[in-house]
Amino acid sequence: MSAHTARRRMTMRAAAAGLALAGAVTTASCSVPTPGVAARVQGQEIPEQAIDDIAADFASVQGAQVPQRSQIAFVLIARPFVQQALGAQASRVSTASVRSALAQQLPDPSPATVEFFHTQQLAQQFDERTSAAFQKAMTTADVQVNPKYGTWAPDQGGLTPYNPDWLAKPFAAPNPAG
Repeated sequence: MSAHTARRRMTMRAAAAGLALAGAVTTASCSVPTPGVAARVQGQEIPEQAIDDIAADFASVQGAQVPQRSQIAFVLIARPFVQQALGAQASRVSTASVRSALAQQLPDPSPATVEFFHTQQLAQQFDERTSAAFQKAMTTADVQVNPKYGTWAPDQGGLTPYNPDWLAKPFAAPNPAG
């Protein structure tokens, strides 16, 4: 298998698993964490630096498409609930095996990148029972998201990306005659 094919598969798997995770979310709370924090999940902070590191690692792989920062944030937010839903089954995929798989394209991934891909790999093990357990855990989750990563909106798939009003309004060129 060529390096290009392996990179494309890695990117496609990450995107597919992210979409599967996003569709499984149901409800949680929303408020603003402290500066430098992307989100707070059950009292545990996810630093913005983790999202920066993952985006930089993606960008360093030739041909890899960097996920939106809100997608990265969502996977990191979902991580403890994915592990909880899988229980003992989570041990089937180790972070060492993920790091080894990444080594072909990314010799020195950040710990956050390893966590990101580990979560993606774990989510691929979901079945009907584990998906229901994941949804139940997310229903009562205490999740707070920095608004620059989006709004916690479980009824819309989890994390709705930030969309300031000025981006939604069409551009109107000035009228030179008037």
